Amino acid sequence: MKKFHDLQAAMLENFEHLHSIYGTAFQTDADKDDLWRVYLESFPANRNPIYRTRREHDCSCCRHFIKSIGGIVFIDDEQQAHTLWGFQIEDPDLQIVINALDTYVKSRAVTDVYLSSFRSVGTKQSYESDEKGNVLTWEHFYLPLPDDMIHRGSKTIDTELSQRRDTAHVFGRSLDEISLEAIDTVLDLINSNTLYKGAEWKLALEGFRQHKFKYDHLPEERRELYVWSQAGKVGPVIGRIRNHSIGVLLTD
Repeated sequence: MKKFHDLQAAMLENFEHLHSIYGTAFQTDADKDDLWRVYLESFPANRNPIYRTRREHDCSCCRHFIKSIGGIVFIDDEQQAHTLWGFQIEDPDLQIVINALDTYVKSRAVTDVYLSSFRSVGTKQSYESDEKGNVLTWEHFYLPLPDDMIHRGSKTIDTELSQRRDTAHVFGRSLDEISLEAIDTVLDLINSNTLYKGAEWKLALEGFRQHKFKYDHLPEERRELYVWSQAGKVGPVIGRIRNHSIGVLLTD
């Protein structure tokens, strides 16, 4: 179906564009069943008729895709979330569907980095014989995944995600609980050479201060996205600074 082909192509182009600019994809707490319900129920009735026993778009391949990856977002430099579905398409009925998915996913909170054990998500095409023996080709949602979204290494994917999630949570707590005044006080002690081995922490503290300053000046609703977007970039020292020895001094 040409219209669905155009929809799949536009979704793929949007994904590639977002990944090329923002890199890391994040999983939200979008409910998998709600995602599928939003997709199916957003079609105008005349665009999703019964085909044999189910609605035309009630497809197990597309259901698997939407439940698996339909809830991801990318986070831009302004701490705004962008979904797979944030694009324009010529067909106004299909635009209604993707707008509904886009709105729903943006309403959800980020919970994890997105990683997959597989090189792709979805099924590109499937085939079926009709009553006359003709072979029908059905197209579905499909994404080949870039290397940075595929899990590799000796750790299990659950372990990798857990470690990244823990770093994000500690980084967020550090930003919430450590004040700029405390950071400046400790930096003054380091600069005056009155803090034992303080010089070892100077660069990390200066880096953390930059993040703290940006974080404090963000609207409340964008702070969580900032934490997730930066936690994987700052490294384990800044990301988990609250748990290091210097963190005890900063929180005290």
